[in-house]
Amino acid sequence: MTKEILIVDDNRAILKQMGALLSGTYEFSLATSGEEALSFCELGTPDLVLLDIEMPGMDGFETIVRLKSIPSMRGVPVIFLTGFNDADTEIKALELGAMDFITKPAEKDILLYRIKIHLDLCEYNVDARTSRQAADARLRIRAPFFRKKSENKAKYAEVSAKKWTFSQNLMPVGYTDAERSNCSAFP
Repeated sequence: MTKEILIVDDNRAILKQMGALLSGTYEFSLATSGEEALSFCELGTPDLVLLDIEMPGMDGFETIVRLKSIPSMRGVPVIFLTGFNDADTEIKALELGAMDFITKPAEKDILLYRIKIHLDLCEYNVDARTSRQAADARLRIRAPFFRKKSENKAKYAEVSAKKWTFSQNLMPVGYTDAERSNCSAFP
């Protein structure tokens, strides 16, 4: 199944460049503003978002916060693709939920590789979550059996302890502890 990427940038030349780069490998949709991106994501969920920071109206920071408030978008990786290259901006982007931060102009192979990595990680997380849910379901089915087995073990331990106490009390009256330890007939 071909993955779909939403590219959000107010610069139409960048949108065209990114579209050319991704065509043939991924399906993609274009948005020229944060508002358009939100409208798109309310109708359908892309597999990954490439997001610019500096846009008129709603910037990339506000856009990611609003995207992550859409329940279906919470697990979708967002990569900031921006002209900013300072550490404070990168940290803010990551704190707001971005999975990666790439400075424009992006090297084609690096961008494609990072997109692939994040899509693979997302797919791995979905597979792991599905496996966990299946394991939880199996455990719920088997829980009564394990509970019964556990109860039986507890009863066995209790009966064994009573038998041990009973056998200790069988020692003839009048023997001291020293005499009991020397007597092989009595445990």
